[in-house]
Amino acid sequence: MAARQKLIMRRAALLALATLAFTAGGAAAQSPKLLAPSSQPVAAVSGAWEISLGGGERKCRVQLNAKEIRGRHMLLGAPAACKASIPILTQAAQWGLGEDGAIHLFKPDGGALYLFRRDATGGFKAEGGADLVLEPVGKSAQETPRSESVTATLNALNGTVPAKDADRAALAGSYATGRARDGGACELRLERVPGPRAKSGGPVWTAALDAACSDEGLRIFDPVGWQYENGRIFLLAKRGSSIGFTRDGDAWRKDPESGRPLWMRKK
Repeated sequence: MAARQKLIMRRAALLALATLAFTAGGAAAQSPKLLAPSSQPVAAVSGAWEISLGGGERKCRVQLNAKEIRGRHMLLGAPAACKASIPILTQAAQWGLGEDGAIHLFKPDGGALYLFRRDATGGFKAEGGADLVLEPVGKSAQETPRSESVTATLNALNGTVPAKDADRAALAGSYATGRARDGGACELRLERVPGPRAKSGGPVWTAALDAACSDEGLRIFDPVGWQYENGRIFLLAKRGSSIGFTRDGDAWRKDPESGRPLWMRKK
């Protein structure tokens, strides 16, 4: 009898361990993959947002702060009046931006609270039955209204390409850049993420020169953004100057060709 009881207890212990392992594995699988607070997408998305409940009957503003708390969770600011207006926000203290463009709200202890995804109308609605809607407000440093820069950022994250951006999006990627047509001394990344404001106006996406670039002229120019206008690519420097490129076969050459030549070829 004692042996049988020990066998039953052993089986129960093994079942408990298996259940615990399954639960832990499921929780890990469900943990969202968040972008770093220092990333460009977070910089574009962070700022003031309006959150509304019940079809807009009650609304208030919250602040998605880029200050990291822990584990890529960032500070969510909500005034007391906001929490009084929408009591279910009393538990919201942190937020994070998913790699897929979803916006996550977390409890003070880091536990998941609400998940917002864009619907077909472009709005950010909470999943799981909560009648909550998020909407970016105000303007950012870009030329476009902040709602447009946020939309462009999340389009880039989830792979959506609006028709008006199809040509430009096709140019995004990694380029071998250098003084010879067939030899690039440096790697240049043209990203599909909103970049710094251009003095000339128009939409700007982020550009980044590889830190290992050996071309002193390119390092001094320090491209941080790019534009595509009328069939030409323009690299924008941190200090405000720009270089234009015209397509030449399977590469892009500096145009006008004053000074030293410069070529870009997509890898």
